[in-house]
Amino acid sequence: TILFPLREEFEGLFAVTMSEKHKFLRHIMAEYGKKNWNRLLDLMIGSEKIAVQKLQKDIMQIKQQIKQNNAKLAETDAELQESKKRKRVELENFRDGKLCEKEKLKESQKEKERYLKSWTKLRIKLEQAKGHVDKSQSALAFSFIEGALSKAIVEGDWVLLDEINLANSETLECLSSLLESENGSLTLLERGDDRPIKRHRGFHLFACMNPATDVGKRELPPGLRNRFTEFYMEDLSKNDDLEILIADYLCEQDPTPRHI
Repeated sequence: TILFPLREEFEGLFAVTMSEKHKFLRHIMAEYGKKNWNRLLDLMIGSEKIAVQKLQKDIMQIKQQIKQNNAKLAETDAELQESKKRKRVELENFRDGKLCEKEKLKESQKEKERYLKSWTKLRIKLEQAKGHVDKSQSALAFSFIEGALSKAIVEGDWVLLDEINLANSETLECLSSLLESENGSLTLLERGDDRPIKRHRGFHLFACMNPATDVGKRELPPGLRNRFTEFYMEDLSKNDDLEILIADYLCEQDPTPRHI
């Protein structure tokens, strides 16, 4: 249904925007489980308003902090012009700290502005879904839902396709058009489109495959394989390589000494 991906998108944005109110997500899950679509959408639309207000307030505060930071930097630069050598070292250290703080504030502002745009886009989707539900109380409306690949093309994400040589010929043909050039893209015929998706410049596609020796696996068509930059990776058999891999996994798990 059209609500499953909307709920996932909502929960992801809610978690990074209002993590202190994570218990509210239980209400979202409960209404979704009861298939109370109108109530579910009302909760999500109402939360969007609160999230937007919070982000706008946060952005204003950050801008004010940057303004104050700039004023401090200007004062420090003026003092540096007239300071003695010993005092100058202290002022330069203070100035470096303020510059670092300014960069962090700018990054935080950009991040919150991205979240604000995402909430605005989600609001439009939620209101459209609300219209579908209002028109069809007896049965929830269905619509075409974009997959991970098409979203990645638009948003500039990186995609890893594992065991690519298990894919069927139709999928491989689709990938072939995507890799024709730097501007290669997809056309979603299933959605009724006749124009290709606009490809983000940050989009990258990676693929993994094992030799075509197992059942179901086969060699990639040369025309598709030649569009990739190919690297052959040997089996990990050296202790040094295995230690790097294991250490990387352990960092993600954050185990205690007892677990190790």
